[in-house]
Amino acid sequence: MSTVAANPNAEVVRALYEAINAGDRETLARLVGDDATMVMPGTSPLAGRYAGRDGVFAFLGRMAATTNGTYRAELRELFANDSGAVAVMHGN
Repeated sequence: MSTVAANPNAEVVRALYEAINAGDRETLARLVGDDATMVMPGTSPLAGRYAGRDGVFAFLGRMAATTNGTYRAELRELFANDSGAVAVMHGN
């Protein structure tokens, strides 16, 4: 994974991926804001734009159900600045 210099938004994204992989819903609830957006590219039934805390949690719930709880997210690239962050990941 590429790294970025210490940045609060980058640290939030790293903690988010750790919480996803650990199934730590309490930490996820603390980290995912109402202004969060996740985009799943492609044409699969899970593809789309998920907006807000409710949208992100809906996506994560669908992903968990689809994989019978075995879903893991590997953070591959992370780009962050003072106004936000973009993560490139691989899920399986």
